[in-house]
Amino acid sequence: MSNKVAMVVGGGSGMGAAAARKLAQDGFQLAVMSSSGKGEALGNELGGFGVTGSNQDPAALQSLVDGAMARWGRGARPPARPCQKWWWMKRPLWSVSRL
Repeated sequence: MSNKVAMVVGGGSGMGAAAARKLAQDGFQLAVMSSSGKGEALGNELGGFGVTGSNQDPAALQSLVDGAMARWGRGARPPARPCQKWWWMKRPLWSVSRL
């Protein structure tokens, strides 16, 4: 089992799907999310799993994280303090990408 885990949000098609395929090729275990349902199919195809949901929906994002934690026991863990669980969703995308 690989110890590398990647979570791709918006990975159902286009650049997100290409990134997921490249990560799988490089040995990552994958969790893929998309709003169209294509991410679920791609995640399964690549040996991981997928979630259908919006990147604007905290419950869908939590489902992705919970699925990764259940399967691989590690990955993108939410911050320890519940009040900061999804702090990055309240920030502009450009500021999150610079973290």
